[in-house]
Amino acid sequence: MRTGLIVGLSLLAACASTDERLLVEAGIPDSVLERLPEGVDEQAVGLEGGCYLYDREGAVVFVEDDDGNRICVE
Repeated sequence: MRTGLIVGLSLLAACASTDERLLVEAGIPDSVLERLPEGVDEQAVGLEGGCYLYDREGAVVFVEDDDGNRICVE
């Protein structure tokens, strides 16, 4: 059980590192910045699973297009 937990946490850390790298490499596109609510700074933008999200007062919200689809790194 303990080994499974360690492996799972390692995989989770690898995903976070990949998302951080993608954010740095891709930057934040204008299409994402334009959809941020007023008062949300671009420093609050991150990636999870390759899709953009932001933190708003402790709530994690994915950035969506006009059709409600998450905006992700292409």
